Amino acid sequence: MESGGTVLWLILLASILMWTLIIERYVFIWFLHPREVRKMMDEWHQRDDLA
Repeated sequence: MESGGTVLWLILLASILMWTLIIERYVFIWFLHPREVRKMMDEWHQRDDLA
């Protein structure tokens, strides 16, 4: 770490942030998104103005 200095620390922080965001998106897509879609579809099917 001595030869890279602060640049390596910045790269480490950026990669941790990147992987945190990637994992968060996977959690959303696999667990939360289906629940939201189901909820919206239920609301859509309960509308009165449908033919």
